[in-house]
Amino acid sequence: MKKIVKKNYKIIIGIVIGIIISTTVAYGANEIISDKDVSYDNGQSHGSSTNVQGAIDELYSKIYDKPKITAYTYNETKGDNNYCVNGEERTCKKTECYKYKTKGSCPQGTIIKYYVRENEYHYFYVLHDDGNKITMQQRENTVRNILWNNEPTTSNGPITILKALEQATSTWTNVNVIEYTPGETELNGNKFTGCTLTEDEKVTCDRNVYTLETKKVRARMITAQEVVSTGCRYQKNHTCPEFMFNYLYDSIAFGGSYNDNTVDESGAYNYDYWAMQVSLSASYSNAVWIVRRAGDFAYDSIFESHAGARAVVEINKT
Repeated sequence: MKKIVKKNYKIIIGIVIGIIISTTVAYGANEIISDKDVSYDNGQSHGSSTNVQGAIDELYSKIYDKPKITAYTYNETKGDNNYCVNGEERTCKKTECYKYKTKGSCPQGTIIKYYVRENEYHYFYVLHDDGNKITMQQRENTVRNILWNNEPTTSNGPITILKALEQATSTWTNVNVIEYTPGETELNGNKFTGCTLTEDEKVTCDRNVYTLETKKVRARMITAQEVVSTGCRYQKNHTCPEFMFNYLYDSIAFGGSYNDNTVDESGAYNYDYWAMQVSLSASYSNAVWIVRRAGDFAYDSIFESHAGARAVVEINKT
């Protein structure tokens, strides 16, 4: 006897249950049958398997073998047929820029949906593409409302926020391990930890306020130079592209598209996120650079608790 089971991809569990029930009725609960005695109609267009076990394996593969990376072209012009700011709009258009080992093939802002580990993905934006690897920043704050440094000094670096960020991303095994020494390793054209605002309102990083021991981590913070490279200007609202300041408290009020109006356990909103560098231009001490919900770049005191950090990670091109 050969039992025919109609295949329906939309109700996979029903298939398996139907097979079990049908074969149990036909053979008895205590009998064992071979999969060669059970077949199904594959419709010739859905799969190549000709037996139940093969079909189950094939279905499992289709469902669980998710692509590790999916990329979308960034476009914040509303009304365009390829408008795409957060990677989830219906008008988003896919790109395979990550397959080409040409520097800049994935332009800054390209949206990357990436599985940082099995069954956990996040959206990121490309900061720069050097040809063999991509450096990108998470769409939302990875950690929030944490002091840059819980000690009253900038001289030992952003030890509090870095620790929180490194802990939060320690299980992201699908991203590269970043080995760097803050204050010595060049990160996107800058290795210094102190930056000055010049008269023409450019940020120049040319000296060290702190140097930390070498780190081997899955994520780091954004640098002042990387922030400036996106177009963000000092205290000029919405000079940053939207991907730099969306998903902060009331971002829409400053020209963004997506708010994060949630509060943490203490009832605090998610306003800003820190950069790695100290500001040497502030009229007060212990000031560091920060990306604000207003879509600009400024500096603030390390004692502020309303900021977080967005994971900057590196991945190899496929």
